[in-house]
Amino acid sequence: LSLLPRSATGQNITTYVNMISAPRQSGELDGPQEVHLILLDNGRTQAYADEELRSTLQCIRCGACMNHCPVYARIGGHAYGTTYPGPIGAIISPHLLGLESTYPLAFALAASSTGAALRDCLLSYAFGWAENMVQAAIKSVPLGQSAGQRILSSLSAEIPAAIDHALLLADTERQAYSPMLAILSAQHEIQYSRLFRS
Repeated sequence: LSLLPRSATGQNITTYVNMISAPRQSGELDGPQEVHLILLDNGRTQAYADEELRSTLQCIRCGACMNHCPVYARIGGHAYGTTYPGPIGAIISPHLLGLESTYPLAFALAASSTGAALRDCLLSYAFGWAENMVQAAIKSVPLGQSAGQRILSSLSAEIPAAIDHALLLADTERQAYSPMLAILSAQHEIQYSRLFRS
């Protein structure tokens, strides 16, 4: 009980603590009539079966690893886009959520670790994003592979100028805006292919 807040925020104890005990006993005026404990596996059995992932189950989610995370140091915790940020999140989130939905986090950590120039990282990420969008269009429109490759080739030619422009903008002037992607993703029940894209 004292390990989590000490590691995360430096406090002696958390702001709140929930203690789960037995149902209300006879003569007690307060407490639940019944207690039901539901344990969700949420992919943990699969992680336990993998010898390399098994140690991640020992994480108490204190957040101490974020003090050493280059992504967190530069842009903060909201950039991770998952419940579990930081280096441990880079391992746990792809395992629980899948690689596709956590690609930006994995890419950011990998790029930070290589020491590659910011422009090179952005060029690489933008091409990967464009390739994902073209693959989504091929499945949803549908387009043929040749048409998709022509579109990707045209987009690739525009990426360097877009990156150079983005690098000149202040952080408050940058945004991501792709409303049709969100609309198409919300219609996945009626599509022959799911379109969840980062």
